Amino acid sequence: MSADLLRLARLGARMRWTITRNSLRRRGRALFVLTLVASSIGAMAGFVTFAGSALMDPDPRRAVLLFGFTMGLVAWMFGPLLMGGTDETVDPAPLALLPLRRRQLAAVMAGSAATSPATVAVAVALLGAFTAGAGGGVISAAVALVTVAALFVGGLGASRSLASLMGLANRTRRGRDLSVVVVSLTGVALWAVSQSAGPLIQSGAASADSTLLAVLAALPPGWAARALLHCHDGNPLAAAPWAAATVGVAILLVVAWARLAGRLLIGGATRVPNRRSIRTQQQIWPRATSATTACLAKEWCYQWRSPMRRTQTIIGVALSVGFPVLQVLPIPDPPPAMVYTALAGLLFSANNAFNVVGFDSPSLWLEFSARGGVRREQLVARLVTYGAGTVVGLVAAGVVVCAVSGNWSELPPYLLLTPTGVLCLMGVGAVVSATAPLSAVDGDNPFKRPVGATGCGYAITVMGAMAGLGVLLAPAVVGAILLDGAWRYLPVVASLGWGWAVWRVGTRAAVRRLNERGVDLLAELSPRLAS
Repeated sequence: MSADLLRLARLGARMRWTITRNSLRRRGRALFVLTLVASSIGAMAGFVTFAGSALMDPDPRRAVLLFGFTMGLVAWMFGPLLMGGTDETVDPAPLALLPLRRRQLAAVMAGSAATSPATVAVAVALLGAFTAGAGGGVISAAVALVTVAALFVGGLGASRSLASLMGLANRTRRGRDLSVVVVSLTGVALWAVSQSAGPLIQSGAASADSTLLAVLAALPPGWAARALLHCHDGNPLAAAPWAAATVGVAILLVVAWARLAGRLLIGGATRVPNRRSIRTQQQIWPRATSATTACLAKEWCYQWRSPMRRTQTIIGVALSVGFPVLQVLPIPDPPPAMVYTALAGLLFSANNAFNVVGFDSPSLWLEFSARGGVRREQLVARLVTYGAGTVVGLVAAGVVVCAVSGNWSELPPYLLLTPTGVLCLMGVGAVVSATAPLSAVDGDNPFKRPVGATGCGYAITVMGAMAGLGVLLAPAVVGAILLDGAWRYLPVVASLGWGWAVWRVGTRAAVRRLNERGVDLLAELSPRLAS
């Protein structure tokens, strides 16, 4: 590399730290210090874990390297997507304005991406892996060093290639919609992997004949782990093919990064999407024959088109399934009552049901003010669209828990309890939404924190609502567990009427409160619209 490219790489490193420091300073100097401390702790923890594997037995050492390399690469690739990226490849504006050629831009980007706090922490952690593989002699140490360096470069190339690809996708509306779905699935996958790794290792997944470890060993991060294991055993010839394969993958990923980043930074400007012609004489909702069906049609269309709505649905369904499964897996012989833990999925949908009024409040209040009051149909339509996703999550959770535990006899009463749970959630959610609404804008960032009713009062309201939801469902669940035979269906069927009553009372109380405090809520949630 020439001196000019080295100078540009140092420029990228300074740019990276300046951007990081300035962005964190805007939110407080303490956050910048906390980021450095967290990166240092992560680096030391990774170094100690990988270096300590050299003192373990062969099976645990193999499990640590395979799990560590695979999970580390997945987190390195997809973790930045949850935060919008870690360098300029996501936002091309800072580099696109520089009068540089492709090779010079590549040097700036390489220096920027390789010197962020998180990347430095990964490099320090991988030094521990080199220590684990360097105990087989000088040649083994050299092969281990090449393998670790290739693993670091490959991880950097994979992470930045994905970030560049997402940056290209964000130039179109469909691409932005797709990126939101990918980010949602990524967050769910990282949560599932982080929660299931411990139980899998405890259940025997770290043994020599483990199918899971065999699959991980066949992946590119597993190739690096195989090379280091052979180096630790003093067999550099057996490690050489796996090290060469790791180097080859790293080269391919770096080339992909360079090409994608070049298209992102030097490609054409953002294209303006073609707008479809709108026929003024066409009905907006052709199949809507009443106010209720019109509101439902609008909300279903909104549910499909809104990035935030899709994100909330995906995360809610995934967590509704994953949480009860993680409670059942560690138990050797789960009792039949464990099936009803799937009803905990209601808690993961409470965020949606408890903020029906505040979500995208400007557009909602425009509809409200156009009629001079709150339409009950509008509130009901929003609750029904949220409830549909909750039903999907609860049914999927019940089926998966029954499959894991083998208690299929509990599935029919559980499915009959699902409508009751959803009706109670929507009834309680209507009251909470009208009592303490949060102003959440349906924008590009689905993870943006809403503003509005916060503090101790809001927390007490939400906690009381969740406790009340449990009290409303407890009689039916306890009856289904304690009674035997066909008698246990009696409280379950009776709870359907109870859930309908909670739904009707909750929606009526919410509409009445909104009509009484409409002006105040309008000023609180949408000050510009109120003015």
